[in-house]
Amino acid sequence: GRRSPGVSVIVAVRNGAAYLSEALGSIRAQTLPPAEVLVVDGASSDGTLAVAESFPGVRVVSQHGKGLAGARNQGLALARHPYVAFLDHDDRWLPDKLALQVGLLEREPGLDYCICQLRFLSAQGESIAPPAHRAGAARSFPAVTPGGLVARRALFERIGGFDPAYRIG
Repeated sequence: GRRSPGVSVIVAVRNGAAYLSEALGSIRAQTLPPAEVLVVDGASSDGTLAVAESFPGVRVVSQHGKGLAGARNQGLALARHPYVAFLDHDDRWLPDKLALQVGLLEREPGLDYCICQLRFLSAQGESIAPPAHRAGAARSFPAVTPGGLVARRALFERIGGFDPAYRIG
């Protein structure tokens, strides 16, 4: 069959050594391997760089701007492939995440992006409700962070990057 276009994965991190290995491991475990993984490091003072550099093929760059939006925008500027995906250093993907989302975008050329469901886990790995839904039962929720997003890079070229006025989202 036709080969799927490549995915650039952008990982923004600052002092994330405790979780980064799991995040990068979940990228490496994808059934649709990304074409490139960019780790944008915001001047980490822990072992973040050593963790990132221990993963073959990961490109580590130092962040020039400020904040999470700045790191993501720097990653977007460096991304070389038709699809972009984002993963925060303390999050993980299920193995078929990229395959499912890129597959949808390939089948539906009119879509510019898609999001997935997220499941929130405690440090012990137990499913919990996200902070805004603490009273509700733990289940999956539509993505509320870029970690659930896969988009055509052309979308960001058309509308611009992440707004640095927002600290997180």
